[in-house]
Amino acid sequence: MIKQTQLFELQSKAKTQKFTFYSSLEKLNRACSNCDRCSLSKKRQQVVTGRGETKPDIAIIGEAPGKQEDKLGQPFIGDSGKFLGKMLEVVKLDSNVYFQLVAGFQFR
Repeated sequence: MIKQTQLFELQSKAKTQKFTFYSSLEKLNRACSNCDRCSLSKKRQQVVTGRGETKPDIAIIGEAPGKQEDKLGQPFIGDSGKFLGKMLEVVKLDSNVYFQLVAGFQFR
């Protein structure tokens, strides 16, 4: 777990981008909820970040939330997420998993 907020700069072809690391999922969720950098922020119901263990054995990364995820604010809870959960149970990976989405809100 990151103990303090750290900033670093990533050099890209066009510009320098700053990234912030948050010390908890709650702080990350709060920051994402206040983000309005693009027009998608006006269409979302909620920001959907991650859930689960913060030091997992496995991390599952998805593309973007669906309608159910956008409505309830949790990743991987729609039909696909339920199917994924059943698959994780079968291979006994259901207890120490972290779920994250690349995009924090549904593309509409």
